[in-house]
Amino acid sequence: RKIIDRVKKLWNSEEYEETGKNLGVILNGTKGTGKTISAKILCNEIDMPTIIVNSSFDGQILDFIQSLEFECIILIDEAEKTFTKDDDEILLKLIDGVYNKSRKLYILTTNRLTVNENLIGRPGRVRYVQEFGNLSPKAVEEYIDDNLKDKSKKDQILAEVDLLEISTIDILKALVEEVNIIGNL
Repeated sequence: RKIIDRVKKLWNSEEYEETGKNLGVILNGTKGTGKTISAKILCNEIDMPTIIVNSSFDGQILDFIQSLEFECIILIDEAEKTFTKDDDEILLKLIDGVYNKSRKLYILTTNRLTVNENLIGRPGRVRYVQEFGNLSPKAVEEYIDDNLKDKSKKDQILAEVDLLEISTIDILKALVEEVNIIGNL
């Protein structure tokens, strides 16, 4: 939640708007840790047109994005798969925004942070990198409380989650679903 609030505050501030700069955000972590959900929440809360990019279209995406004359969000889910090493220059030019007619908010999700090093550490390109890891104990408790039908089985699920090396929302959902349907793990 913290990264969503931070990005919204910066993007919507009058001072940042006056700069006309793009803003880049990378949400990185293991599959199922909430990166895409967080990206979608951010898109919905900023409430601007969102373009989902799932291919570099042999470089033609650059011309398309540069032709947009309005502020928008560019969501690139699994960026390391969408833009390969061969596409690094395209991605750099996109986020740089040198040829933009209006500012863009770039949200990239990655399972492995293998993006070009020139994107990171340069606030004019990617300003924020948020790592997603194991679910917090509070998130686990809240999900179980909201979704488990037989509350007496809560300790069983919590014990199972404690055994996991990586706890993701996908795994937690599966555990709760199994207990709801079968009655136990």
